[in-house]
Amino acid sequence: MRHIIIGTSGHIDHGKTTLIKALTGTSTDKLKEEQQRGISINLGFTYFDLPSGLRAGIIDVPGHERFVKNMLSGVVGMDLVLLIIAADDGVMPQTIEHADILEFMGVENLIFVVTKTGMVEPDMLNLVISDIRENFKHSRFKDSKIIPVDSLSRDGIDNLVEEIDKMVKDIPDVDLHKSARLNVDRSFSLKGIGTIVTGTLIEGKITKDTPLTLYPSEKEVKVRSIEVHDTPAEEAVKGQRTALNIINLKKDEIERGMVIAKTGSLTKTSLIDVKLSTSTHQDVTLKHFTRVRLFHGTKEIMARVIPLDKKEIAPGETQVVQLRLEEEIYAKIGDPFVIRLFSPMVTVGGGIILETFTKRHTFSDKTYLEELKKKELDPEYIIISYLKEHGYKGASYEDIYSYIGYEENYLKKILEEMIESKEIFYIGGVYVDKEMLLEFRDELQETLTEYHKENPFEKGINKEVLRAKLKYPLSTKFFADITSTEIIDKILKVDKTMVSLKGTKTELKGMEKQEFDRVMKIIKDEEPGLLKEPDAKSLFKNKKLIPLLSEEVKIIDGFVIRNEFFQEIIDKLMKHLEEKEKVTVAEFRDLIGFSRKNAIAILEYLDREKFTRRDGDFRYKY
Repeated sequence: MRHIIIGTSGHIDHGKTTLIKALTGTSTDKLKEEQQRGISINLGFTYFDLPSGLRAGIIDVPGHERFVKNMLSGVVGMDLVLLIIAADDGVMPQTIEHADILEFMGVENLIFVVTKTGMVEPDMLNLVISDIRENFKHSRFKDSKIIPVDSLSRDGIDNLVEEIDKMVKDIPDVDLHKSARLNVDRSFSLKGIGTIVTGTLIEGKITKDTPLTLYPSEKEVKVRSIEVHDTPAEEAVKGQRTALNIINLKKDEIERGMVIAKTGSLTKTSLIDVKLSTSTHQDVTLKHFTRVRLFHGTKEIMARVIPLDKKEIAPGETQVVQLRLEEEIYAKIGDPFVIRLFSPMVTVGGGIILETFTKRHTFSDKTYLEELKKKELDPEYIIISYLKEHGYKGASYEDIYSYIGYEENYLKKILEEMIESKEIFYIGGVYVDKEMLLEFRDELQETLTEYHKENPFEKGINKEVLRAKLKYPLSTKFFADITSTEIIDKILKVDKTMVSLKGTKTELKGMEKQEFDRVMKIIKDEEPGLLKEPDAKSLFKNKKLIPLLSEEVKIIDGFVIRNEFFQEIIDKLMKHLEEKEKVTVAEFRDLIGFSRKNAIAILEYLDREKFTRRDGDFRYKY
């Protein structure tokens, strides 16, 4: 069964938890502290099944101002958000802040749910609905549905469920191509079970066998069992509320804000270049070195703002900036984030990460700024830049996907278009930039030219020796794959063990030329008889000339045939088949003057090479 993650957000006491109970029959106020306070501190979780058969998990994120960072972490991985506004209270400052956060975090699907409608007159309800439209007329959610409900009487609940079901049907299927990444929001221990970690799996898939690492401590994570939506499971996939029973770490070793991800899939950084949009609801101008709180995933850290577009960022503006972090984080291109002022703690902006592998830059670095803007506007530029860093050894789909964080269908479409236009190539399971492939070709050409110059009588260099000389270490299989591409195949001649440049022919002079010509004359004089390969090679007094023989002859079933004589054989046979349509072994033997043994060997070779087709005692043109 497919799972959808729905979040609820809104001002304190606007009825989120009561609404969830009306939808699911379960309260998300599970912690004792929450029950006593009557507010959701951590991310309460429950689920219900929609009429279409989809299972909707609901996360009740906190509304109290002190717990906004919990609310921020709850947004990650959500498919749909219900923004709750009480009919007897209307749009509050915290409602607006939550809407800003949702927009900055990239939430696309939202429903405004007006609760407590049973407590107000129709005129008041209409006023609240008008107020919603007015407050969010410039936001991404200006056209989002507004559904009034009363959770206690269940009035409007069926309409809400119907709208949720309708919206989630259009949400793309779960994408499992990214490496697994789970942001930890709770860690505790149960007697007789051990350490339990909970969170929403925001990328990929986790099984008990998935190699996992805890970041930033980089400790190995071993999973005994998995629960998804409070049910034992063999695997957890993106979007599911997940609990992991970890057998090798204590609860104190795992803190909220840490990340559990597939081993080797994340790189830490203390510098990120971002596209930052500032809120129109806060009269705050961000200047060089303004200290802010960065919220990324479930992590909250301090950072300094370095504007790269202009010297200041006014309310409602979007600029490229660098954030210099006071701690390292594990992030990917495309990750959303939110920033709040150090003091007072109000949300002032958010956006997406453009680059995670960067250096310190300032307002004066205009060239770098243009490169960043190209990355933000041109996905192909991002991919090519990334592939260039990997040279001609290429990068896998998973590597590219983890780096830039695009949705699967979007990324695949871009890669397919780039392959079609021959900007990049898909070789042996990895993507290689065209310029890097040309660099590989030039490296091969230079290496082989030098080898042929130093070893004029060798027909080529051993494959393994050549691989060892390359700039990037390549596996035997990938070397075979990349050398068979059209660009490389044009210049290389490759057999089972040797590699040489096409068109390379040794210019023999003096005694060496006389020796080679003597042997070739003996082979020709023997025709239409054919010498065996050992006999032909024994004719050479200068054994260094033996490798050159393969340039002038074919070896068929152990017999040596000059290239010119082989072409004469083909010409005579094709003319015979055009006139008489078929040929027998005896006819072919008499046509060329072969012995029967030689005739059979040559015809069987021609069958294999699809010059001829055998049917009983006859051969026909293929």
